[in-house]
This record gives sequence, C-alpha cells and structure tokens, in this order.
Amino acid sequence: MGHPFRFMFGAGTISLVTLLAVLLLRGQSASASPELAPAAQSNASGWTYETAEDNGQLTSRVTYDHATLGQLQAFVTENARQASELRTAGVPNARATITFRQPLPLEEFRAWAAAGGATVTNYTLRVLTPRGERVTVGNSPTSRGKAIEDAGLQRALQRVAEHGATNVRGVITAEADISLAGYTRLASDPKVFLVDVTAAVVKREVGQNPSLAAKPHDVRVSPAFWYLEDLGAVR
Repeated sequence: MGHPFRFMFGAGTISLVTLLAVLLLRGQSASASPELAPAAQSNASGWTYETAEDNGQLTSRVTYDHATLGQLQAFVTENARQASELRTAGVPNARATITFRQPLPLEEFRAWAAAGGATVTNYTLRVLTPRGERVTVGNSPTSRGKAIEDAGLQRALQRVAEHGATNVRGVITAEADISLAGYTRLASDPKVFLVDVTAAVVKREVGQNPSLAAKPHDVRVSPAFWYLEDLGAVR
C-alpha cells in the first residue's frame, strides 16, 4: 500500500506535544523532567505509557512493541492478562478499542455490533485512494445501541471522496464499552484481532494518585490496524 496519511472526521485527532508536567512512567517513579521519555523505555510486558499534565488536563500516550506480528500477538496476550487483572480487582466494565483482522463491510459491522458483545461509541473505517493511500474516517453513533449513524457517515465519506478516496474497505476499529466478564468471548471472535484495554488500565493506575484522580484524562493508543497493514497481514 502507499504512503499512509490520516483524514479524520467525527472522532478527531490532536497531535501529541511535549507538555510541561510531571512525567509518570509505568513501572518507574515519577520524574521532574518535563520531557516525554523515549519510546525505547518499554517494560518487560512490551508496552509502556507516559503521562503529562497541561493546565489541569492529563494526557497519556501508550506505546507498544509492533515491529513484528509476534510482537503484536504478544500485545494481544498482554491485553487479555490486563483485562483479567481488572476484573479480579473488581472492575466490571471498561472502555476498549477493538481492532478487526480485516476491514468489516458496513452491513457486517452492523450485524456484529447488534450481536451485543459490545456497545459501540465510535468507529473508524479504512478508505483507499486510487494510488493505495490509506485514509481513516471516524464516525460516532448518534445514540447508544446504533452502531452507524448513516447521515454523518455519508457526509464524512463524501468529504474524503472529494480528495480522491472512494474505495471504502470497511470498519477497522471500534471503540466500545464492554463487560470484562465477556472479554474472552469477545476477543475470541474470529473477526477480532485485539480487544485493547490499556487505556482503561492507564486511567485506573493514574487515578490512584490522589492529586491526579479528579483531573480530565485523555489516553491515546496508536491503532494496531495500521501495523497489521504495514506487516502485510491485511488483504
């Protein structure tokens, strides 16, 4: 595929900047340095996060090993372990990012969402230009229980079509509220590659710091689907 670029609607993206703040590293003590730590400082489980504060807003960035399919599969396994630990700790539900193995056609995604394994809050689609450039389109339902808000989706697709992206491959990720008791069943779905709960883990861990617990907190995790594409695992 061609050089990747992202064209987001609905969900929106904000570039991560270096924030002057306390730096929290998974498995390490807090540092007074305002600089974000390099991604090479990963822990033994293959993932890490860094958190910074700016004007009372917390922003965390999760990074994980993704250079090989084996490393991505290790991240899948690690998420299952983290989900189990959350449930053992008494956490019943979590917001998760679900990555599909292949783009799901819209009608297939509707059926998947209606099956009741997760309550979709937003999703992203892969759209391609004639040159194979990858475009990500994000959209959110207008109400809980409705996976696709058709009018908003059509507006988003029309806007990227104006830039030459007309080959709609399907849904590649879905953000959803899930029951941790049903994590294994959801993760075992043949359509699903990853059910990522690291954002929930980070929010819980950071929230255990009394001075940070009440502050707004945004956690960003790079989509695994891009890495699957880069590694040739997507048809």
